[in-house]
Amino acid sequence: WIYMPQHIYFIDSEKGRETRVGKKPDDNLVYINNPIMPDIEEIAERDKQILQLRDLLQKNKEEFKVNQAKIESETKNNSYLKVVFCKGCGMVQQDPIPSEKEVNEYYSNEYRQDYKRTNIPKIKHVYRAGNLALERINFLKERNIIKGNLLDVGAGGGEFTYLSGRLGFISQGIEPNIGYSNYARKEYGINIQTGHLSDVCQKFDLITMFHALEHIPNPIQTFKLLYELLNNEGSLFIEVPNIETKDASPHNIYFKAHIHYFSRIRIIRYARYMLT
Repeated sequence: WIYMPQHIYFIDSEKGRETRVGKKPDDNLVYINNPIMPDIEEIAERDKQILQLRDLLQKNKEEFKVNQAKIESETKNNSYLKVVFCKGCGMVQQDPIPSEKEVNEYYSNEYRQDYKRTNIPKIKHVYRAGNLALERINFLKERNIIKGNLLDVGAGGGEFTYLSGRLGFISQGIEPNIGYSNYARKEYGINIQTGHLSDVCQKFDLITMFHALEHIPNPIQTFKLLYELLNNEGSLFIEVPNIETKDASPHNIYFKAHIHYFSRIRIIRYARYMLT
């Protein structure tokens, strides 16, 4: 499954087998029958829009440099953030993309202080994360995912790892931030490793990744690694912000910490690389 605010998409848990999923009367749910390829006509229409935007950018070089979509104000610290549009694949991303070493160092020590103004979760953060964790667990249970070895990538303060472990899963997490991972171990007594996805070496029945993929420099490499860490009948549940959402201002979308900005079509195409 891939979840984006306002939309929920499913990728077959059986690694590429086409599975027919019936529609339900819920405006916030969109089901796709083919778990790997989106609708061809929809792709063609979206690619047409991409080409139109490319032409617009080329005609306005005084305002936009080639490939550049916009320069947004970084709302968290009032600095400038350069965000570009790739003419080749249509991806919206930062320019330049930071190296993996830079990202790892930033998330290990600085990220939480920059964005939360704290090195450990505040009560309001714990309350919000706990409520979100229960919603996500219910989402899984409604689809009969109720047990198994679970890895939560970017586990934060550990609320999802803790609650899922209490409600049927054998859960553990991986979290790069030292303060938050220490907090999770101390407060909840759970198995949370301080580190990165590349540090994980065992396989899992379910891998969850909530609002973490947009922070990673190479999404394709990350998808391939996630695929390698899944058991044969394993499931992957990813939640990311949707750049196409109509109910959020740009000031709530564009951040220094967000390296990539996903739409429905782009994230499905990235997911396809799991099978190549």
